[in-house]
Amino acid sequence: MCYQGVQWYILQMVKDKDSVTYKIVLQILTDEIEHEDNLQAVTEDIDLLQRKYDLGQ
Repeated sequence: MCYQGVQWYILQMVKDKDSVTYKIVLQILTDEIEHEDNLQAVTEDIDLLQRKYDLGQ
């Protein structure tokens, strides 16, 4: 199980039992998804620059 999968599992476990933990895990998961999106954008930008300036060779 991947890290985000574990977080989703914990989120479901505490959903109706511990609202504080639920909110913390939800915020962590939201941040992780945002960071993943940011890293994907950076990777795409690097790929574009490599193609534009022929740096990939």
